[in-house]
Amino acid sequence: MSAALRQSYLRAMGLPLYVPRFILPGAAPSPAAEIDQPDVNSPAPQPSLEKTLPAQQPVAESGNAARQALGALTEPVATQAPREKPETPRVESHTEALRFHASLIDTGIGLRMVADVSKGPLTPEARKLMANIARAVAAHWQRTEQLAFSASNFEWPLVKVPGISQGAEEARDALSARLLSTEADAAIHLVLLFGDSLQNFISDDYLSAHNARLLRTVEVEQMLGNADHKAALWAELRAIHVGG
Repeated sequence: MSAALRQSYLRAMGLPLYVPRFILPGAAPSPAAEIDQPDVNSPAPQPSLEKTLPAQQPVAESGNAARQALGALTEPVATQAPREKPETPRVESHTEALRFHASLIDTGIGLRMVADVSKGPLTPEARKLMANIARAVAAHWQRTEQLAFSASNFEWPLVKVPGISQGAEEARDALSARLLSTEADAAIHLVLLFGDSLQNFISDDYLSAHNARLLRTVEVEQMLGNADHKAALWAELRAIHVGG
């Protein structure tokens, strides 16, 4: 290696450059060499190790500390290929969000009927059957006030906002409270539920705590044209009295 190249590497490594002012004892004669002094006002050029030295240059065992450090710099560094991040297995979730749509039919005599209409609205025949059931209950309870039919919808989830808990427990609390809410002075004494799709979303304890009773029966469409279902429902209704 020439003296100029060696001095260039030493400058790049940040080692101080010096020349002895006298011959050291036992030192070999030094050949004359002219060294370019860098401009103190400009940064020192960075030599390219790949272009000036072979890819694998052996380091002399008798070299000084500077040459050993330079040899370590010239040795190729084995680059390790970036380890691929294992792909996280995707779990397919087949759990559907809880959704249902209920129709609440009020009668004005303390009887409220509930039917699941998630698959479609009630047919005219089903609404007529529910009206006849209400008339029979009014006669049995000997209610003198006139029937006042009204219908309202209960759709779950109530608020379509992510992050709000709207599971089965929340649906049961909301629907149970909605069944007993009324704008009139007359309280709800009996809740007649058609079908079993909504039975897990109505709390018997909540209704009982508010002096209301829950009666379950088959779906309205199943009761149409079936005398046995009608007779079974009427037998249960006759056993219930206002406030009982």
